[in-house]
Amino acid sequence: MSVPLPSGAKKERKSHLWARDPDDWYVEPRWCNDALFAAVQFEGVIVDPCCGVGRVLDAAKDAGYDTIGMDLRDRGARDRHPFEPRDFFTVEDFAPNIVCNPPYKYAERFVAHCIAHVMRKTAVLLRAQWANGRARSRWLESLPLRHVLALSPRPSMLPGAAVVAGERAGSGTTDYSWFIFERDYAGRPEFGWARQPGRGARK
Repeated sequence: MSVPLPSGAKKERKSHLWARDPDDWYVEPRWCNDALFAAVQFEGVIVDPCCGVGRVLDAAKDAGYDTIGMDLRDRGARDRHPFEPRDFFTVEDFAPNIVCNPPYKYAERFVAHCIAHVMRKTAVLLRAQWANGRARSRWLESLPLRHVLALSPRPSMLPGAAVVAGERAGSGTTDYSWFIFERDYAGRPEFGWARQPGRGARK
């Protein structure tokens, strides 16, 4: 039995190189969040502890959820959502649900703090290979990881300053996934895809 390669597998990609953001603040395309809320049902308020310009919160609100945003400082979400300027790692309150695209260098701390302070579900947007390290994979096995949703096509994550300046994202070259944890879940995670709405398979 032969298995055909995906169409466009060998297509060369050209990507814009952006200056690294000093705060590790990168902004996902809006469709990444729309795809999450189309695939996963939440119950209760959605809290984004590193909400940036508010794209997660915008998608959550459009999906019918109440929202609360936090960040070290207001980056534009306050105009549209309840907002608290707080350091998430000092927050000890419990949230119904947490959905976020955290600074990658603090990914493990965010995941651990989210799981310790959520009543229902946590969804964290991270590079797909984040889960593949030997120690981290074993750590993830000890957590209530319910779903892993691979984003398709690959999104392009612009630095926050570029987004504020009105720059537009091109094609992405890095694989990203939503890692969804559910309180008290015990079992193996389910794998699936979260696809950009309106983007079908290439012919």
